[in-house]
Parts: sequence; structure tokens; C-alpha cells
Amino acid sequence: MAGELDATSKHWHSSDRAIKYREMAKRFHLLGQINTLFSNAFNQKLEQLKAAYREYLCQGMSHLPLRWREALEYGYVQFFRLKMRGSGPGDPSTVGRYGVLVYVSYYSDSAFYEFFPRRLLIRKRADLDYTQLLHAVDTVTNQPWMRFDWPAYAFGSEPAEWAQTSAITDLLIDNLGHELGEIADPPPLDAAGRRVPRTFDSPRSHALANVILEQHMLLDSLALQAKAKQPLTLQEAVSGSAPWADYLRNAALEPD
Repeated sequence: MAGELDATSKHWHSSDRAIKYREMAKRFHLLGQINTLFSNAFNQKLEQLKAAYREYLCQGMSHLPLRWREALEYGYVQFFRLKMRGSGPGDPSTVGRYGVLVYVSYYSDSAFYEFFPRRLLIRKRADLDYTQLLHAVDTVTNQPWMRFDWPAYAFGSEPAEWAQTSAITDLLIDNLGHELGEIADPPPLDAAGRRVPRTFDSPRSHALANVILEQHMLLDSLALQAKAKQPLTLQEAVSGSAPWADYLRNAALEPD
């Protein structure tokens, strides 16, 4: 026993008084670095999850109407997240990790889209106004027009139609702090007067998916990755709790 699963610990003890630390230490190399193996396993599963989501997002965007695809591929793209105000002074806000609001501006057209990766859903929000939304972000205030399905954002549940939702007093919108600039020199129009992007495998689609996954949806995995590199305490090892497995399970794809 050492109080933690760390082969390099200098505080091992045995319930058998005949076994001394010096004798035990000769076999410590057989234990290996359990936390390193665990950390590598978690990272591997996390990368597999990211790859699955990235492929879905690119595939999902490739099935959108051509006008939407053009805007996402060549236009200016901005990302917003929803969060719920803490219940009291000093309480942190809860971020809705399972949904992200994307604003796209392309020439004279602009629109908002809701991305719900866990539900394999991308939908347009024609009711949202960019100026109103920026005012809500800048003033950190809730507005009467802010009708979003919070459970879908917070827990990954099936999103309801926005018209069926009601305003939530403590709901706030925050700028994610990442954007994709408008393409200065888009490709020429084809014979039919269209620009048809290679949405499924284009660098822009991958960049957009990476922002959604790495800077928002799976951002909390960074803390778990750091924790996985540290030796577990004996209390953690016998607690029956596995936050890493719980995280991967909760974040898994859940199509309709």
C-alpha cells in the first residue's frame, strides 16, 4: 500500500511485517506506470471520438443546401455559445457544451445555424438578428427574444423546435472567441453560375469542425487529460468512480 498508484512512491507499506520496503522496491519496476498507460488509453479514445465527430460534421455539412454550403465555405464565420447564469453570487455559469450557435455572412446574405453534433443535427435559425445578439453578448444580459432549447445545449437531449421553447431568464450568450475569415479570392463560378465547394473534405470544413469540437464541445477533456497523467490516489482507485469513462460515454454520438 502506498496511498496512490505510483510505482515511484517512497511510502509503500505491506500488511506482512516480514516484507521490508527494500525488498519490495526490487520489484517495483514490474508495476509499470499505471497512470501513463491509463492516460494513453484515454487520449486514444478521445482522439477516436474527435475523429468520429469531425467526419460527421463534414459529412453533415456536405448535405446542406448549396447556398448554405457556399456561405460556410467562403464566408465569414463566427461562433457563439450559450451558458446559464449561476444560481447565486460566486457560482460559475454552466456552459451548454452540446450545442453551438454559428453566424455566417457571405456577400449580402447572413444567417445563424445551430449545430448539435451529438444529435447529428444542423439547422438554420432565421429568427435571430445579428445586431440584437451582439448587444446581448456585449451587455451580458438576457433578452426576451432569446428562445433556445437549453436542455439540448446542456445535456445533448433531442432539440425541440425553437418556436416551441420559451425564454429563460438566466440564459446568456457568449462569444466563443474564434472566427473564420471570409475567403478573399473565392473560385470562379461554374457554367451554371454556381460555386460548388468540396465540403466533405475541404480545409474550411475541417477548420470549422475543429473549432466546434476542440474549442467548445470537448474543451472540458483538457482537464481530464491533465488529471489522467497524475497517479490515482488509493481513495480514487477504490471509489468506483471513473470520470474519464463517464465523460467519453456522455459525449458519445447519439443519432436519432
